[in-house]
Amino acid sequence: LTAIERILLLYYRKLLTIINNDQKKDIHDFSLLKPQIDSQAQLSGTMTEDEVVTQTHEKGGTALLLVASLLFEMDEKNRTAFYQLGAFIQLMNDSQDLPKDLRNGVTTFVSFQNSYDDIRQVLEKEFEKTVIIFSANDFPEKGVYRLLFYLHALLTGIEYKLLCYGKITDGVVDADRIIRTDKSDFRVSAFSLNSIIYCFPKILKFDNNYL
Repeated sequence: LTAIERILLLYYRKLLTIINNDQKKDIHDFSLLKPQIDSQAQLSGTMTEDEVVTQTHEKGGTALLLVASLLFEMDEKNRTAFYQLGAFIQLMNDSQDLPKDLRNGVTTFVSFQNSYDDIRQVLEKEFEKTVIIFSANDFPEKGVYRLLFYLHALLTGIEYKLLCYGKITDGVVDADRIIRTDKSDFRVSAFSLNSIIYCFPKILKFDNNYL
């Protein structure tokens, strides 16, 4: 076993000793941890786009599902919702980590996109899917609204980052150019005046656009 596999197994075994039997039945399957281990393959540079997208969904989805199973009573609808939420969060993380991942040789779904507009379209589609799934669930309405509002605010902030990244490379996801560019050029403040001007109106339009 690799070091990361040993760490995950230790965590998993310890977790099973401190939870009750009802929770245990939801996370007994080691396959919930397997995507975290398999994600190391993203360093190989040999994965196809479909493989990376699937891995990204599984990595984010199962990670959140594992945590959610400790906090909520799980049924099939809940599992679907939390899995999608985790997948969406992972996609957002990969989007904003683009410069760092490229320097570290990590292949993500972003690596296969031609432009930053393409990345935004993927995120928008996944967010809309998340909205639909959570809106159709039996969670408290106020809680769902609050969650989706925060997610939309995060998405808007990441879209602003992508806009700034695009200005550096003329809107094209150019790996060689990104790697050659000083990493400080990709530092984007979420609280700058330009960020506030871009994000605030979009965040406040959440109701009209999605609900």
